[in-house]
Amino acid sequence: MKILMLITAGIFIVLVLVILTLLIMGLLQPVKHSVTRSIHLHQPPATVFAVLTNTAALPTWSTTVQTVEPLPDSDGKPTFRVTMKWGHLQMLMTQLKTVAPTQLVIRMARENGPILGTWTYQLTADNNGGCNIALTEEGELKNPFLRAIAWLRGSDTNIKQTLRDLAQKIHQKYDRSTGVIFIRGNCGRVSNANTPKFITARAGSCKRFAMKMGLSPHLQNLAMAPKYWRNANN
Repeated sequence: MKILMLITAGIFIVLVLVILTLLIMGLLQPVKHSVTRSIHLHQPPATVFAVLTNTAALPTWSTTVQTVEPLPDSDGKPTFRVTMKWGHLQMLMTQLKTVAPTQLVIRMARENGPILGTWTYQLTADNNGGCNIALTEEGELKNPFLRAIAWLRGSDTNIKQTLRDLAQKIHQKYDRSTGVIFIRGNCGRVSNANTPKFITARAGSCKRFAMKMGLSPHLQNLAMAPKYWRNANN
């Protein structure tokens, strides 16, 4: 009985310490945050923009969205009820601003609840027929425990996941003939053997980044191929 009481007390103390640690970590994080990540795709802005604005088709390519239900417009803006796969959480997604094919601003909010933040897609055409996409998340988390969890997960986790899904969607739908896919992140750019481009980082870090982003084994191995490397300054 005494041993059982000691074990119970130990578990209780550990739980209290974990809760206090999360609380302190959360209080140290800012309530509002803004983070931007970018990606380069081998498709023109109009092609990518058509995918981004087709909210009803999100479940066909997003790994985080389970269902999308169209709702009546909110102040004349297209609005959807989105159910996430994780925890079946629901939120309202409203297209606040649409400037084809260069900018899309989406607001996320709890149904009958607070606004969670916005995602802004900025598309810029390059000189090779492709485009650069910058995705900026601006959010507000008043709950310190949620801020702690967001800090542990990484404030850019959601937008990196979305960019990865978008790259795979575009790659699968529009690049079957060449398999070209570019991901910009810690390792720079990744391309395939049919169109040797360049990536700017050490092969090891790009390999790890490719694995983290969930790219195919072929692209992961490509990240290690020395003949596809070139110094960014050249």
